[in-house]
Amino acid sequence: MKKFTSLFFSAFLLICTSAVAQQMDKAQADQKAQQLLNQYQADLELTIEQVTDFHHTISSYLMKRDEIENKALAPEAQKSALSALSNEETTKMSSILNPQQFKLYKKLKPKIQPM
Repeated sequence: MKKFTSLFFSAFLLICTSAVAQQMDKAQADQKAQQLLNQYQADLELTIEQVTDFHHTISSYLMKRDEIENKALAPEAQKSALSALSNEETTKMSSILNPQQFKLYKKLKPKIQPM
């Protein structure tokens, strides 16, 4: 019985450790957000203030996206949740960008940040 309990506990720790290791941390999200920002920057010509807000929004979105992708959801539920999150991010960007930038952002987003 002790061997079984020990084996079960070891397996449980391994599973928990693997799940935690797969989740994106803030530093990884910031790094990925910077890469995406660089792709958008050339076309959107963001101001310094916009760069900060844009980066923060993308980083936050990436963390939320990672949470959804690591949840045990049915494929359709995951797709629906990711779509809603993407729409939420786009809406947030409308308050950061001017109308011309936002129009271009909506055009670029499917290429730079595909679902």
